[in-house]
Amino acid sequence: MADDVFDLACGPVRARVAQRGGELVGLAFDGVPVLWPGDPSIWGRQAPVLFPVVGRSPGGRISVGGHDYPMPAHGFARDRDFTLIERDDRRVRLAIDADDETRAMYPFSFRLTIEVAAEEFELSIVAVIENVDEKPMPFGFGFHPGFVWPTQPAERSRYQVHFETAEDGRVRRADPVTGLLLPGHDTISLAGRTLRLDDGLFQAGSIHFERARSRSLWFGPHAGLGLRVAFPDSPQLGIWSLPGAPFLCIEPWQGLAAEAGGSGALEQRPGTSLLHPGHTARYRMTIMPGVRDRES
Repeated sequence: MADDVFDLACGPVRARVAQRGGELVGLAFDGVPVLWPGDPSIWGRQAPVLFPVVGRSPGGRISVGGHDYPMPAHGFARDRDFTLIERDDRRVRLAIDADDETRAMYPFSFRLTIEVAAEEFELSIVAVIENVDEKPMPFGFGFHPGFVWPTQPAERSRYQVHFETAEDGRVRRADPVTGLLLPGHDTISLAGRTLRLDDGLFQAGSIHFERARSRSLWFGPHAGLGLRVAFPDSPQLGIWSLPGAPFLCIEPWQGLAAEAGGSGALEQRPGTSLLHPGHTARYRMTIMPGVRDRES
């Protein structure tokens, strides 16, 4: 198991990236930590990379071309040892390639590259997926960072998510027990472009915007300094926490969990993308501190 962690720095930005899973495991701006530090008794991950699926699969299996394959929740990339491609003080590039172990779960040849860069005022994460197979490759991909959400009630209640563009409030829910998408839609209450956060929001499970209009959002305390998260390439968006937990996950995705009662066929999974031989798909996420913009 690779246990190397790479430290990155540029100006006020400090980040740490683990070789295991290519996972961001530390992020601070001006010395203030903003990434959830992880706690196995609550949620042991911090910012896993999700590939080749996002979410859970029925019975822990997917179907490709009429054949069933075992598939862990959120795919296998988060538990793989990435190979170091290059690094300097400000950035690191890591990759995994298909091998016999991955093909036993996902019958395709691929390369997944993750580059994390500390820039002057932001952190950038770019994922590139390459189909090096001879057949089209269905896949899902996602970022899953957890950010600090204070537990003190007076402070916790001030936190909100402010979307770049008005969302209609229609969301899909993932069952909190099985993780599969529940049928139909739920409606959450939005005040303009603002989602006010409270623990009751997640009692029924995580929420997912199936066709998110926004490609960025702001998370933080009302009238305070927060984080602007941009995800220009991700059409789906999940938001998740556990009631009372000190984190909020902001999850830009390509794809969603399998639907409860569905066939398990990967190509029929909501939001699944199809990558042709020799082609690449690119997903970028940036995180930077900032104040909330005014409602327009």
